[in-house]
Amino acid sequence: MSVIRLLDKSVADLIAAGEVVERPASVVKELVENAIDAKASQITVEILRGGISFIKVSDNGIGMSETDAKKAFLKHATSKIYSPDDLYSIHTLGFRGEALCSIAAVSTVTLKTKNEDSDCGYTVKMKAGNILLEEPTAYPRGTEILVENLFENTPARFKFLKSESAETTIITTLIENLSLSHPEIAFQLTVNGKERLRTYGNGNLKEAVYSVFGRDFSESVIEIPALPDSFSHHGISVSGFIGKPLFTKGNRTKQLFYVNNRYIKSVALSRALENAYRNNILSGRFPVCVLFLELSPADVDVNVHPGKTEVKFADEVSVYDAVASAVSSALDGDKISNEFVPKSSFSVAPEKQEEIFVKPSVVSALIKEAPTKEVVFPVSSRKEAVDKILASYPSEEKNAETVSVVDYGDWRIETSIPESGSPSVLQPVFSDIAPQVDSHCGDAQKVFIPERKKVNTEPVQQVPGEEIPLLDDALSFRILGEVFHTYIIVEKDEELIFIDKHALHERMNFERMKTKETASKMLLTPMICSLGGDQYASVLNRLSLLNELGFSVEDFGDGSVIIREIPELLGTEDVEPFLENFAGTATVDKNLAKSELLDRFLYDIACKASIKAGKISSGEELETLVRDYFKREQTLRYCPHGRPVLFTMSRKNIEKQFKRIL
Repeated sequence: MSVIRLLDKSVADLIAAGEVVERPASVVKELVENAIDAKASQITVEILRGGISFIKVSDNGIGMSETDAKKAFLKHATSKIYSPDDLYSIHTLGFRGEALCSIAAVSTVTLKTKNEDSDCGYTVKMKAGNILLEEPTAYPRGTEILVENLFENTPARFKFLKSESAETTIITTLIENLSLSHPEIAFQLTVNGKERLRTYGNGNLKEAVYSVFGRDFSESVIEIPALPDSFSHHGISVSGFIGKPLFTKGNRTKQLFYVNNRYIKSVALSRALENAYRNNILSGRFPVCVLFLELSPADVDVNVHPGKTEVKFADEVSVYDAVASAVSSALDGDKISNEFVPKSSFSVAPEKQEEIFVKPSVVSALIKEAPTKEVVFPVSSRKEAVDKILASYPSEEKNAETVSVVDYGDWRIETSIPESGSPSVLQPVFSDIAPQVDSHCGDAQKVFIPERKKVNTEPVQQVPGEEIPLLDDALSFRILGEVFHTYIIVEKDEELIFIDKHALHERMNFERMKTKETASKMLLTPMICSLGGDQYASVLNRLSLLNELGFSVEDFGDGSVIIREIPELLGTEDVEPFLENFAGTATVDKNLAKSELLDRFLYDIACKASIKAGKISSGEELETLVRDYFKREQTLRYCPHGRPVLFTMSRKNIEKQFKRIL
């Protein structure tokens, strides 16, 4: 008796359908990808009950003729593959010709289509793989496919499906991913009669990101610059957006990778992305991205998974390097600081004032009766105010020595003009006179230069305890002080900068140890450290790595090691905790790459060697930190653990809080 037999066609179709149609989202994916391949510029998806009872996908693509509509449901019928060579250069999303056949085997499917050359459209209706209806119909150019009662002849599949809301979420995520890969196509998703997603198909990826993920996401990404020349010979281009280091997620769901406009999942690409962010984001957080890779179709195999979400690269190393380099370049070029924008508790006036003006103040001085000269100008800096005051004097007034006083409430500028007509040295001083405030808040605020008069040339006394503001252009910042013995407050240009001194010093130490050989210091009395069995073995296996870090460690027997030298930056009290942490990490994370393991230990050394939060620091120490920061601010924005080193408050936002501008 023969054991081997040919399967019945209906059984074979059900088996094939089980491989292709895993859940309602599988149906949506196949139908939408076919619409994209049909050069559609508008695609509408409608679903009911998570796609189990109703899925309709409509497009305005090239459509099909009557002949092609009849062939479309045959197994392995496709317009995208003609020869074996085509499998090595696939440009389309679908190509196997199994989708419609498999979907029709487990549901009721109605196809309406029309191409440009046909006089009318054509309808084909199938149920459980059998043809129910074939007839001409009125239909515009394009294709509409309606799938009803999915898995009606295979009810056992229902127990493997998730809830309706979960299946809806999977379909929504799928359409989001496809919308981002094709910003030139207008997508619309309707769920249970309500619009869930809409993109506008104008080809602008940033707008597509906004439509899919919202304002916060779209405003928290950095555009990838042109790929560095060093990778151009590989024929790989990388484009798209990555998240700013402070905009991260608790998982990898917002890491979206596309290869030749096909959404894929790739462990290698995620690793390349995350390695580029190393030392810039907090541990346990993951960067976000919408990244597009373009390379020759011959260099990527998309036929390694039935769902076509996994691919195989011919040269994975080059792809990894291209992604890591592009992401690193974007992070290095990101000039945007961490600006804190306070929320105002005041109501905002409907009128928007365009420029900042300072209210005139009454100056306590005897002024002879003389014509006054009024000068109105916006004040953006003290230096600019001084320059504009000097420019306001006519050159012909040279006879009398006069003085001009401009009062700003807590400070004022006095300018003496001798008989020669050349202004004397400017002397900014603090005023001990309270300014008068104009009761008309809506009036234009102005700087007023009062009448000129000879005055006593004695120096004006500074108010006790106040610091004289600096007008020296050579000094680009001014340290205002330190709060909580932790945060340095700096005035620079038009911003207040709040710097975490521990985080900054930690990053400086980390960068120094990474770029230079770590100096060591000899211990007068060697230290002996006892370790557990696994930790002891881990340390002995990594003695060379410890030596790279500036240690001199030797086996002392019986689960102990002896330490003769330690890194110059490390205090003796931190040696034993550091080595225990080293041993613990090396034991738990045995598969960590050497470079990543080295970074983790450099974090630890840098942290222990840095100024501690809460420690009192001298003015010289603070100034050295701040000067060093501004010399290398692009590499010192985050501590090694990913915390921000600083945040800023702009002058504009501060003045909004005080209602100087609206």
